[in-house]
Amino acid sequence: CLPTCEPDFHTLIRATEIGGDTDSNAAMIGAIVGGRTGVKRLEQEHINQVYQSDYIRKIGEEFGLAIIHHLDQSNKKN
Repeated sequence: CLPTCEPDFHTLIRATEIGGDTDSNAAMIGAIVGGRTGVKRLEQEHINQVYQSDYIRKIGEEFGLAIIHHLDQSNKKN
C-alpha cells in the first residue's frame, strides 16, 4: 500500500497489534512512514510518550544540517 496510498501512523500502530516481532516491524514501518510523511503528521500525544523527544528532535535537526553541510562541501570540490 505504501507506494500507492497515503501512509499514516495508524498503520504503524496496527502493525504492533498484529503480534510477532512487533518491535522490529514497528521500527521498519515507522522509518518508512516517517520518511514519507514527516513528524508533522504525528499526533502530539504520541510525541509526548517518547522519552526526551525534544532532545531527539534537536539531534535529528543537527544531523540533517551536518548532512547538508557535507553535501555542500562535496559539491564545491566537484
